[in-house]
Amino acid sequence: MEALEKEINKLNNSEISYKIISFGVGAINESDLKMANANKETIVVGFNTKMDNGARDLNETLKVNVEVFDIIYKLTDWLKIIIEERRPRVETVEVTGTLKILKTFGSTKDKQVIGGKVLQGRIVNGGKVRIMRRDFEIGTGKIVELQQNKIKAKEVLEENECGVQVETKIDIAPGDVLEAFIITIK
Repeated sequence: MEALEKEINKLNNSEISYKIISFGVGAINESDLKMANANKETIVVGFNTKMDNGARDLNETLKVNVEVFDIIYKLTDWLKIIIEERRPRVETVEVTGTLKILKTFGSTKDKQVIGGKVLQGRIVNGGKVRIMRRDFEIGTGKIVELQQNKIKAKEVLEENECGVQVETKIDIAPGDVLEAFIITIK
């Protein structure tokens, strides 16, 4: 038991912490499952043991996450996977370009055709944008078509003017700024 506890405790890290709420010998029984059922995040891990029949029947109802292993490294590898799945994710938004709206040309249902100038970075066809009005976000959209000099383009770089078709429910006005962005999740 001590060797197993030592191996499990090696998995603690700065991003996620866990605690062992019960440790014992023998088969996994009904009281183990009832204790684990108090919190849906709890898992029951057995090493060189089985789940008794009463516990197996009870788990048909409770659906507690129970796994049994006969090799320590398989148990710790499985726990690493569970810990990674439950690790909190950090979402970062990076602005890749800004486009100042100079003129609006028309709209249909949820799409608007606008003209603008890329102030910094680049604007990419298919990219997501935040619609900014006087430094406040008023909505989001997606670039569905991009043209430079009346020719379809994949991207338009800084200091260039372009025509853009934006898919959004927000009415875009001259003077607004489109911020192209990407989201990364770590």
